[in-house]
Amino acid sequence: MEGKVLLNTYYFEEGNVQFKLKKTFNENLNSKDLNELSDEVISTIKKLEDGIQNELDQIYDSLSDNYLKPLRRRMPITGVKMNWNINQIAFSNK
Repeated sequence: MEGKVLLNTYYFEEGNVQFKLKKTFNENLNSKDLNELSDEVISTIKKLEDGIQNELDQIYDSLSDNYLKPLRRRMPITGVKMNWNINQIAFSNK
């Protein structure tokens, strides 16, 4: 039994972040009887889906610290956040 999973997710945290997962499978099935084969196909798909879900759960648990935190804009050396609103800066100088 062969198959693949293609997953493309989108996450917004003050910026666009996309996550792509591509996994292929090649599993050997041993059943000769049609009823046993169908049960084996179902249990194999469930096992593979559970494995992918567990991997995604682990990635999600570490997403903020390991992947998103390094992408965030760090505070400047002065310790004061920069005001990125040009209109507010222009009006405050008048």
